Amino acid sequence: MRLPRFSLIILICAYVSEYTASYYLQLQAVGGNVCSLTLVALFKGLFMLVPGIVSYYRSLSLATVYHALVLVFFVYSGILALSPFADVPLVLIDIVQGGMSGLMALLAISSFTAFRLDRARRGLLISLAAATALLPAVHLLVDMPQERFREIMLWAYMVATALFFLVQEKPLEPFPSVRDATAGYEGTGRILYALFPTRSVSVITELLALMVFNFFFGVLEPFFYSLDYTYYTADSSMLVIVGIIVLILVLSSMPAIRKQLDAIFFLIVVGSLVVLFVSLAFVSDPAVAFGVMIVGNSVLHVQILLFLIETSIERSLPPFFRYAVIISVFLALPNILGRLLSEPILGASLSWDSFAMSRIAIAALAFVTLVAVVALALVVWRKERRGPSEAGAPAGNADSEERALSALQDEFGLTQRELEVAALYSQGRSVPVISSMQFVSESTVKTHIKSIYAKLGIHSKQELIALIADRG
Repeated sequence: MRLPRFSLIILICAYVSEYTASYYLQLQAVGGNVCSLTLVALFKGLFMLVPGIVSYYRSLSLATVYHALVLVFFVYSGILALSPFADVPLVLIDIVQGGMSGLMALLAISSFTAFRLDRARRGLLISLAAATALLPAVHLLVDMPQERFREIMLWAYMVATALFFLVQEKPLEPFPSVRDATAGYEGTGRILYALFPTRSVSVITELLALMVFNFFFGVLEPFFYSLDYTYYTADSSMLVIVGIIVLILVLSSMPAIRKQLDAIFFLIVVGSLVVLFVSLAFVSDPAVAFGVMIVGNSVLHVQILLFLIETSIERSLPPFFRYAVIISVFLALPNILGRLLSEPILGASLSWDSFAMSRIAIAALAFVTLVAVVALALVVWRKERRGPSEAGAPAGNADSEERALSALQDEFGLTQRELEVAALYSQGRSVPVISSMQFVSESTVKTHIKSIYAKLGIHSKQELIALIADRG
């Protein structure tokens, strides 16, 4: 079921509130130090992973996660209400704040997958642009304590999300479990397909680069916070992020350019890493390095969110497991590791000049990572380019073949996995090769091929190739 436009407007408002509230929940860790911030980040990831793991084994709905969030919200509100009158451990407050932030982020992003793909993509980008623009606007224009504004955004999110559920004509259907959505895949192959159903060069490089940015930010975070460098005070950097998101929104709405977005994203990744290396190694102003880090990290995060939403909708994959695992592993874990290694790397001094050698070492690591990312991307790209021709794939236009397969899927009711197997089999890939590429057993591939033959009314690979050529 795909939802009406009014629901998307409500969800955009909810996401803007969630983004802002989550930012303040993480920024204003009660302990007021890096240890408290690390604790909040750790439990944000853990609270996301719980519904993610549950969704691997059983179906899970947006409403169920919202009910869990409501429970944590009232626990959080009760703790804050009691704190003036009782000695509430600061660690407990940090844990609950992290849990709130994790569940809110998981629910907000996963809700977009209930919409049609074009609306989901547009809604996410509009939400991110509006939420990012709100932080500098509040900093510059609103004369209100941050704690008060955080509470307003929390309540706004809870109310908007409740309204999102109430306006639906029918209850939203639960997402299938990962096991049900990936039937035919086994073991590690099932997990890999659930997380990365497409082998995109840009996705590989984006995830690696995201780990790099979050690790470096974790290492340098104590120094940045000592100078009061936060997203809240980085007005110019936030406006740059807004401009980039708007540019992505415009480009993604242009069919002729949309096909080139992977290449554009790859250039953004490489460019961000180059600028990070230069700013760490040669720039004397730490504000520049901080700005580069938050811009690069935020833009990469946008691209990963787009990947998660688009592939979840296109492949009918449950979003809870995918978002929880990818964000925890590629974003939260490197950042926490960087914070833990911050003191050994930087030492006790928090002077930009005093740890110049550490900056150079970090910059060298950034450069090595850049080379590795580019090399890996080229290897994967060359493999993708070389594969069809070496395997004896028929000559022809790839776009026409894709259109032909899509037409066959619509006409004969091929499943998504049968479509993928048909494409590879018609390109000359053998059953063992397809088994390796799709992370399934050879018997499963043979079963798919038999099903394809039965649905299409054919009996051989040559008939399949001819049918695709005729429809192209």
